[in-house]
Amino acid sequence: MATERKIDIYSNGFIKFINSLTLIEHAAKEKKMNHLKLALLAVVQLALVGCGGGGGGGTSTVVSGPVATPASVNVASHAGVAYGIAQAHFDRLNEVRQAMGLRVLAWSGSLATAAQKHADYQRLNAQQGHGEMAGLQGFVAAGYGDRAAAAGFTGNLVGEVVIGGNAQTAQDARVLMDGLLTAPGHRFVLLGLEFTDAGVGNLPLTTEVGSRGTPWTAPDRVLAYPYNGQNNVALAFAPASETPNPLPGIEVTGMPLSVHAGMFSSFVASRAQLTNVDSGLAVELLPNASLGQTRSAFVLFPKERMLPNTRYSFSVELVIAGTAKTVTSTFTTGSN
Repeated sequence: MATERKIDIYSNGFIKFINSLTLIEHAAKEKKMNHLKLALLAVVQLALVGCGGGGGGGTSTVVSGPVATPASVNVASHAGVAYGIAQAHFDRLNEVRQAMGLRVLAWSGSLATAAQKHADYQRLNAQQGHGEMAGLQGFVAAGYGDRAAAAGFTGNLVGEVVIGGNAQTAQDARVLMDGLLTAPGHRFVLLGLEFTDAGVGNLPLTTEVGSRGTPWTAPDRVLAYPYNGQNNVALAFAPASETPNPLPGIEVTGMPLSVHAGMFSSFVASRAQLTNVDSGLAVELLPNASLGQTRSAFVLFPKERMLPNTRYSFSVELVIAGTAKTVTSTFTTGSN
């Protein structure tokens, strides 16, 4: 028996993503395990462009992430698993999380098993998505929370991200992770503050992220992506490449820019701007109806494709946990 409630975590003037947080009780032999399922539909049919203190009043300025380009995360090979496509996808995610000051995810064998079984299901049935249907080849369970539990994951929060395309090499897998992070709906799952573990399956690349225990997240913490100091940032985004489509009817925008807090925190953004640092000119953004509304994530879409090899800076003024903050990030685009 599942009790479901819906929380609006991301909205703009064109579309609203609804995250469904479902509490599911699983009977595990003689004890019950509570499993909190983060049900954000995050499927990409790959056509991504340019993959390349608690408050109490007061004000502050937050620069998102370190300025220096981060070194690669040194992740040891997992027992019995050769370094390959799935691990390269995982490692790239951890490099980005580390650069943003987020928790580096531990490899979870149970989440990897759940991810691979769901990847097999998708391939065997020529389907792509998060659900499974009883009676079809490779069926494990309808929902990914149940599939993670069936694989032995005992955490209390699970998210899933799927990307199409056929990664032939480790570098392909890294590029595909960068493509996922271009898409804002996927980004909020992969860069979730609460997650502690992850596992990856392949063909198609399927990532399960999960949280063990109740990791503490500062209620006034806000992060930006692209992060401060990031290089080779994509120039553009095709909204139709993400499901659900965040901007129906719009073919191409500049790289989506976002700020997000913890999944269970919220803030109100009052002003946002993007500047071409090299020229000093303001860059036009698409209208955003979520200014002034309570959110735990906020996205800015540049109206036009961004210029190559150019420095940009974006800032968002917001109030979170009673504290006014300006979150800023300066980054450099890639060549294409």
